[in-house]
Amino acid sequence: MFQEIQKPYSFLPFGAGPRTCLGINMAKVAMLVFVHRLTSGYKWTLDDPDSSLEKKEHIPRLRSGCPITLKALNKGK
Repeated sequence: MFQEIQKPYSFLPFGAGPRTCLGINMAKVAMLVFVHRLTSGYKWTLDDPDSSLEKKEHIPRLRSGCPITLKALNKGK
């Protein structure tokens, strides 16, 4: 069952080639708006400044998991 060769583009969420999803550009813009509002609408503070790394998988990560606190910025609303 799992020995089959993977077909090209079988796990891409929006497809590729001539059958690409028409909403891919709208989804990209929606994600950009979300990231912009998240990063510009809040003050970010790092709760645990411990910068020691651990390597459990292929990618090293912070031992503390990088806990943060977000405080909303009042922009006159």
